[in-house]
Amino acid sequence: MKRIVVFLGFLVALTACGRDDAPTPAAENAAGNLAVSCALVIDGISDDVAVKQLIIIRNGRIESIADGDSDAPDDLPLLDLSGHTCLPGLIDTHVHLASRFEDSG
Repeated sequence: MKRIVVFLGFLVALTACGRDDAPTPAAENAAGNLAVSCALVIDGISDDVAVKQLIIIRNGRIESIADGDSDAPDDLPLLDLSGHTCLPGLIDTHVHLASRFEDSG
């Protein structure tokens, strides 16, 4: 479970990095403190998809996941991913390190 929580934080950060129109949290997030609002959360353990969730991340670790109707703490920047699905533990390991197979040595 602890791994999944760490991966969720990592995934949320990657989700925002890949898109030009994605919301970006305030600069104080550099310390790993953030509140994330997600439309759906798929944790990979439960058979159910959690709807409208608020994820609290402090010091780079997920502190809690609560119902999305909860208020985000005032001391945390809010990353609004309310139109997105958060998937903890999903890592895309399919990469191409060379543009041509011959160059991959």
